[in-house]
Amino acid sequence: MCLDIKMWFIKAGAYIAQAADDVVAVVTGREDPVRNTCHAGWQFLYCVQRAAQQVFRDRNTFISDQMIHFFIGVFISLVASALEFVGPNMNQICDASPVALQTICRVNIMDGYAFTGNFVMFGLTFAGISAGLGTFGDEKVVYWREASTGLITACYVIAK
Repeated sequence: MCLDIKMWFIKAGAYIAQAADDVVAVVTGREDPVRNTCHAGWQFLYCVQRAAQQVFRDRNTFISDQMIHFFIGVFISLVASALEFVGPNMNQICDASPVALQTICRVNIMDGYAFTGNFVMFGLTFAGISAGLGTFGDEKVVYWREASTGLITACYVIAK
């Protein structure tokens, strides 16, 4: 099991290094040394067109994905609808309180924003997971085939 985890990290590192190299190639305008490929903008448009065809091909899957995102948004908005913030007590009150309570006295009395911010991040994470699994889950073989022909990884990932 330890070797499997080690191999996963090695493969993930190689993928990240290749993606970073592709981003540098796009920014600097470096061409592929092995084959003659089109510009990154054209590759991106090609990937966007293909991604749109894949997403809109099955209407039921598209609608169910949108409903998942909608209900996550509704749930987060219900949590965030009752936000309250009450700041710390005034300095005069804290100065008159016992020494042991003065540090507690200077803390915000009620702050729902931190909890709601965490909750929003969890909601965004789960929405991203549901979208990412449908997008990249079955695409590993397709990605490797496209990458072997010279497709820039950054164009592929951003378009998806």
